[in-house]
Amino acid sequence: MSYNYQESLNGEALSRYQCKLNLISCKECPYKLPAGVWQNNPCKWPDVQWGDVYSYLIDSPGAPVILKADVKPSQRVNEQPHHPWVAVSTSGTVVAAHCDCMAGLSEVCSHVAALLFKVEAAGRLGYTRKACTEEPCKWNADFVKKVLPDPISKIKFYKASTVSKAKSRNRHRTRKFTPANDDQKQQLLDSLKGCTTKPVGLSTFNGYSTDFHWTTPTVNTPKIPAALNDLYHPDNIKLSVDELYDKCKGIADSMTISYEVSRYIYDCTTSQSSSMTWYDQRVGRITSSTVHNVLHTTLENPSTSLLKKICDPAPKPLNVPAVIWGREHEECALKEFQQVMRTDHQNFCVQKAGFLIDLNYPFIGVSADGIATCDCHGSSVVEVKCPYKYRSSLLPEFLADPNACLTNNHELKKTHQYYSQVQLQMYVHNINTSFFVVWGEKFTVVSNVTKDHVFIKTMLEKSHSFFINAIVPELLTRKISSPTEKPTSDDELFCICQTPEDGNMIGCDNQNCKYKWFHLDCIKMKRVPKFTWYCSYCKKQ
Repeated sequence: MSYNYQESLNGEALSRYQCKLNLISCKECPYKLPAGVWQNNPCKWPDVQWGDVYSYLIDSPGAPVILKADVKPSQRVNEQPHHPWVAVSTSGTVVAAHCDCMAGLSEVCSHVAALLFKVEAAGRLGYTRKACTEEPCKWNADFVKKVLPDPISKIKFYKASTVSKAKSRNRHRTRKFTPANDDQKQQLLDSLKGCTTKPVGLSTFNGYSTDFHWTTPTVNTPKIPAALNDLYHPDNIKLSVDELYDKCKGIADSMTISYEVSRYIYDCTTSQSSSMTWYDQRVGRITSSTVHNVLHTTLENPSTSLLKKICDPAPKPLNVPAVIWGREHEECALKEFQQVMRTDHQNFCVQKAGFLIDLNYPFIGVSADGIATCDCHGSSVVEVKCPYKYRSSLLPEFLADPNACLTNNHELKKTHQYYSQVQLQMYVHNINTSFFVVWGEKFTVVSNVTKDHVFIKTMLEKSHSFFINAIVPELLTRKISSPTEKPTSDDELFCICQTPEDGNMIGCDNQNCKYKWFHLDCIKMKRVPKFTWYCSYCKKQ
């Protein structure tokens, strides 16, 4: 249809169309131009501006570059496109336009507008201009085409003015000044030393460099006192009764321990029987587990087994069923105790306790099972018992036994050895209350014990007398526990080196450890750690 478009017109439309062709000096209808005449190259489009589009569509006509396009109907995109053409002058002025649509004779249809706006966008976006790579090289057009070789010495790489400026800038200026004397130098260094932030340059001068040396801060770790069995000397056996008594009394009166050392030992021994320090510091001291027997023995004929138990430093763990049962279930009993107490106490918790030596009576020490704290009642001592005899009994059966430590009202019997134990613990810890816990598989009972000042006073007096008259003499002479009577066997060898204990050892917290005890020197440790410790062999497992 487009090729015969001009012939299809008649009357006024044909006359108007012919005038339009004459206006743009076009001898032939654009629709009849062959395909080879048209070029799809935006670079040859005139630079049509938005104003030119406006001038044609709204204002007036302009010259002889003809642009055509295929424009699809806006509402019928699947039909054949319309074929508008536009005549544009080289300056970009739109002279005439036409379209073969029904409104094309008006020369301002939307298809013509679409073509014009596309040409305008191409000019605005730079599509009508050639790229720099399509044009001949311009940046080296003015270079010297013929460069003749020359020796480097004759080539001038810099302008004469540039060389002159550089020489004048680098010219060294001689300054006149009076050198400072020694006093002035010293005064300057002293003033620099007084600055809040010391200049690092002072580190190069003698007398000032020490302020810049890095030193490791010293930690004053308290020194653990030697075990009391070190008081032994073979010559003590030769002393008379009066001489031995005077020496024993002098030792007892001179015994002291500071708060820092006592707390350090306490922190180091929270694992209790797994700590060698716990064994060493208990030697020669009356503890909460031995004080009841101390109160019920005589000074004239003290119990031999009691003195051996107090003065013998060698750890001898008992493997009888009752001891094993208590050791294995103490942790479980503490957990159930905490669950029971948390229902009536705010922020209730129990911390493990170590071996605490009394500051007023250094020959007394206690190892409670724990220290309980809460917001409503403060601190209390915790002592847990897991009696093997009543492990499967009910609470009434336990209370009905006349040998039980509790009464029917769940009160701790004052005649029982556990009463002496918790009273001594409360005294040394300076705490007024104690939770005495008895645990079985079918019951858990808690007895509240308060401090008995009268009982404690009597207990301390007898303990002091027993220490002077029975314990210290045994520590000095070893009449009962003589080291010569102790045979050495392979069973008493410790550590990976398989040698006897040396008093400075640590125990592995793994109950199934192959070696159990280690010399600190063998494992290259300086002191016993405060918390749980496992040997390297157990860690690998």
